[in-house]
Amino acid sequence: MSASYPRTEHDKKLIALGYDLLDENREAVRLAQFNKNAFVLDVATGSGRMLLALADAGYYVISCDIDERTIRETHDRLIDFVHDVAEFRVMDAGRLDFGTDSVESIATANAMHHMANPVHVLEELTRVLKPDGKLLIADFNGHGFDVIDNIHLELHGSTHDRGKTATGTIDLFLRKNFNSVERRDLPLNRFWIASRKRPRQA
Repeated sequence: MSASYPRTEHDKKLIALGYDLLDENREAVRLAQFNKNAFVLDVATGSGRMLLALADAGYYVISCDIDERTIRETHDRLIDFVHDVAEFRVMDAGRLDFGTDSVESIATANAMHHMANPVHVLEELTRVLKPDGKLLIADFNGHGFDVIDNIHLELHGSTHDRGKTATGTIDLFLRKNFNSVERRDLPLNRFWIASRKRPRQA
């Protein structure tokens, strides 16, 4: 089924170079092994690659993004493939519409470098995650940014914004706030699976 997903222009360029971000997201989801009995919150869904990877793996997904136009366009492009396993919401990653310790599974891919205050977003993801929940974060590694830069230059005439955070910032935050952190590298992405959230400091 996934071969028929409508790909973005960026995806087509990546595939021509021998890369596939959707497949990298699938591998991250496979290793995360979220609870199939709970929904997964897909934060800052963008073009929906993580949503598709989660849907392919059999999860029900609440897919959110701060930009209403992005959510609408992703909904319209993918709804035929995920209509029975996903819902779309406009939501700010820095102020999620969920209570503290209320969400069992959270995923976000290739979004942290877009955040104006990435540490605050990491804190918010951690806040809403249940103590026994799992958090999956993926973002471009150095090579991934270089590849994306070249594609952005070709398609948009400028390089891709690398944002205010580095993978080291994510790594340090997760190791400080979780008892278990697994890190893996893929061709374009580095991803983390964090679990066993540490109690919040008073």
